[in-house]
Amino acid sequence: MCAGNREKQAARIEHNRRVGQFKMDSAKYWNSETSYVRAEDKAVMGYSRASGDIESSMRDAIGDSRLAMAQNAAMFATKRKISDEGGRSTRAGRNTYLNFLNKQATIETRLRDYTGKKAARAQIGAQRQLANVRAGNVEKLGLPPEFGPPTQYRRRSFFEKVIQPAFGVAKTVVGLGFGGLV
Repeated sequence: MCAGNREKQAARIEHNRRVGQFKMDSAKYWNSETSYVRAEDKAVMGYSRASGDIESSMRDAIGDSRLAMAQNAAMFATKRKISDEGGRSTRAGRNTYLNFLNKQATIETRLRDYTGKKAARAQIGAQRQLANVRAGNVEKLGLPPEFGPPTQYRRRSFFEKVIQPAFGVAKTVVGLGFGGLV
């Protein structure tokens, strides 16, 4: 008699091997996912710190400029000579006032540049750094494992299932009946 379909048994063994390999690859990918999540948390934390540093430096610049404006106004007030006695020129103290305005304009320009262009540039730099770190993390993560198509095996034909075993049995019976002459 027939001992079973060897191809089916081989396919079952191959399928079990593939399932085991898929489970191992899945465990490796899960470990990669946890590393990805940790790296993502670090990247977001770095972006948050960079944004905080930018915000802090902007506030420092605003404070410094306000201090400089106050010092400039104090200096102007101390240098200004007020006289209500009359007899002075209408242009008296004009140069002092123009110097005051020039210093104020310089301070405001520095402040506008720092809180505008430079802060935006720094923020974009921090965003690009975050994007680069995220892209690197995704690249390290790779693709998830795929099991692939189902394991195939060659099915036995009608001849192999029915006729061939019957022919083998008949041959054995005939061989026994004629004393091994066949």
